[in-house]
Amino acid sequence: MKKLLAIILSLVILSMCFISCEEDTDNSSQTINTNSSNNESGETASLSAMTAEQLLTYAASKLASADNYTAIISGNVSVKYSGNTINMTESGVIKMENLNGDTPEMLTDMTLDTGDNIVMMSMIYTDGYYYTESPLSKVKVAMTKEQAVKLFNSSIFSVDDTGSDSFQGVKKTDATDGGWSVTCSGMNNVSASSAFGGLISSFGVDVSANDIEFNNITIKFGINKEGLIVTQNLQLTMSIDAMGTQIEYDMDISSEFKDYGSTTVNISVNSNNFSEVDYSNMFG
Repeated sequence: MKKLLAIILSLVILSMCFISCEEDTDNSSQTINTNSSNNESGETASLSAMTAEQLLTYAASKLASADNYTAIISGNVSVKYSGNTINMTESGVIKMENLNGDTPEMLTDMTLDTGDNIVMMSMIYTDGYYYTESPLSKVKVAMTKEQAVKLFNSSIFSVDDTGSDSFQGVKKTDATDGGWSVTCSGMNNVSASSAFGGLISSFGVDVSANDIEFNNITIKFGINKEGLIVTQNLQLTMSIDAMGTQIEYDMDISSEFKDYGSTTVNISVNSNNFSEVDYSNMFG
């Protein structure tokens, strides 16, 4: 049971290892056209003049305003618990479609390969319901579009307030492709812990934010010359006190963001196979 718990928590954490693009601006209703005839050199020059925080906030707002996109995730995870060590490889895909419309569809499929076992987890939003499926549970929650978008986009790796105390350092460097790299380091434990409780609990794991201790978080974003986030690398170490078991994590996860404006989500789900849970009980 402890091994399964460690693996399930890994999947939950990994499902959140893509950037949060929640923005309190009126730009959320706009869509991105990557084939725009805008003056490319002028836009690049403008982005070059931005600080690291300004560029990352700008890129996050473009992702927030995207109607659809795909994120491909891969990486390595080391988990230690009760004197045991599990080394895992992780892969997954996140797809978002019609985020600016009335009927958005969202899909996350994550897989962990422990060498001995392959464990999978899915999160789906369609037709007003959020579904989660893992070896521990299969539940559904009636949810508004706004609640679902917030749930899928709200993660510990939020960049919407990089100018605040969330990170100790935010650094911008030029990339060889004409874009930039922005590296965020030293995220404080309060900021990192605040978003975990609800989502982890949704998979039947009794863990609150107070049970999580982050030791190191470094996030590197690749931003192209159009100002779109195209890559993300996350390195973190953390520990969780889960159901009386101390679990330590060491993660190195990379994400590729692609297919802005052309992603489609094909979802097939049998609602009768999921137990319904009240939203307020699940997420507060």
